[in-house]
Amino acid sequence: MGSEQSGPGFWIRTAGTALILACAVLSPLFYGSVSGWPLWTLTGLTGVLSLIAAFEFWRSGRGLRPDAAAGQADRGSAMTRAAALLLGAFVLLVFVQTLDLGSWLGPARYGALSGKGLPDPLLPSSLSVYPGATRISLALLLSSAVPLFAAPVLMKRKEKVYAASAALAGAGGATAFYAMLNYLSSNAASVHFTAAEFGNRANGTFVNPNHFAAHLGMLIPLCLSIMFLKSKAWKRRSEDGLFRLLASAAQDASRRWWKILAGLSFVTMLVAVVFSASRMGIISAVSGVACFFFLSFLLKRAGDGGRFWTAALIVLLLGALSIAAWVGLEPVMTRFEALDPGIERRLEIWKDAAGILADFPILGTGLGTFPHVFPAYQSDALPGGYSFPHNEYLQLLTETGMLGFLLVAGAAALWTAAFIRRFQNADVRADRRKIAAGAFAGAFTMLLNCGTELSLRMPANYILFSLLAGISFAALSGGSVRVKRTSTAARGTRGEESGMFVRLAP
Repeated sequence: MGSEQSGPGFWIRTAGTALILACAVLSPLFYGSVSGWPLWTLTGLTGVLSLIAAFEFWRSGRGLRPDAAAGQADRGSAMTRAAALLLGAFVLLVFVQTLDLGSWLGPARYGALSGKGLPDPLLPSSLSVYPGATRISLALLLSSAVPLFAAPVLMKRKEKVYAASAALAGAGGATAFYAMLNYLSSNAASVHFTAAEFGNRANGTFVNPNHFAAHLGMLIPLCLSIMFLKSKAWKRRSEDGLFRLLASAAQDASRRWWKILAGLSFVTMLVAVVFSASRMGIISAVSGVACFFFLSFLLKRAGDGGRFWTAALIVLLLGALSIAAWVGLEPVMTRFEALDPGIERRLEIWKDAAGILADFPILGTGLGTFPHVFPAYQSDALPGGYSFPHNEYLQLLTETGMLGFLLVAGAAALWTAAFIRRFQNADVRADRRKIAAGAFAGAFTMLLNCGTELSLRMPANYILFSLLAGISFAALSGGSVRVKRTSTAARGTRGEESGMFVRLAP
């Protein structure tokens, strides 16, 4: 144990974990790191993180490979590797979109854009209409994927998984508290820029309240997972010694404080999401909570304190609703009453964007080129300019075609199947599976949000989404309970004990 906590691997993993958390916690402070130096600073930090994770992967020789005792590991590991290969193929596709493939490609590739008022492509012989925009999007794509692969490599011990989850939940609660202060003071207490077009809606450190609600929606299920962690400190055997018992009691007390703080963060974030008046933000947050409880049902055991924290959750929900009612729900209800015009505008955008897919069905126009191409297909019924279709899946289709969409969808399906297989493995500790459930449910809220919003385009959101996906696997990659039966003779030499060893992996 001592060598594990003092060797180079320990310090590498600790530094990498701290860097991951710094990226996830600090990125929302600068308007979600949406532009300028915060964006490229964040991209540079993730580049350093990728080097740390790659070195640790090479040094330890493990990476995403699950613990040997985590039953059903072979098939789950194969699914994970297949998902990684599909994502790698998608990255390769985007890279190929930027290459000069010869002048023969130009007339056949871009004939659909002729006469539509667009400037000539910067490189007509590439698959991308604007290779420069695709290269920038590729750099951001690689940056966003780093936490997904780095978290399982660097967070092998349960302490790092729990600490990372608590840090994210606490940061989300602080952001939500700041947002509510601004909302109640009509942004008089704000030190951030607020856009007048959104009115007085809770937006925290983001410009767009919808992006802010999506960010908090990913963290709400993680708060629930911390609240439902099991406490086992006073079940230590007396022969463990007084110091061990007192240390366990202190750890149990700190975990209870974690639960209390997670409960406060849960209430604050839930109220802030409501007063962001983001329709999809509210729907996806509620769906994330439902996803968490569905996964908890799959556990089929509440664990110590399960009933107490279930009752506490009901009280917290009632408290959040009471606070929302006290502050006043009229602005939120007014926002929901304006649902039909919003849907009509988005449907018109989606109909026009479908024309791009019809002209470029297989390989798309190039990642990041939608703002450059859409004006050629925009109908007169849509006034103004639109840089995004407010549907990430449709934008992925138009920019990378059916091939790119199927690669990403296949990777997501395999990732989900591998997660469910590992999650249902009874050899993994219940506490680890609860954290994994919260992280997975948080990532699920963003996937749902992508159907009508562009929140995933915000760097703070795609870093958090990628990190939660990585934590969901890091939490399930260790902590197995291995049981080995001994022979009758061995049991006799051990004084008629139960004949069973239980080894708890870290």
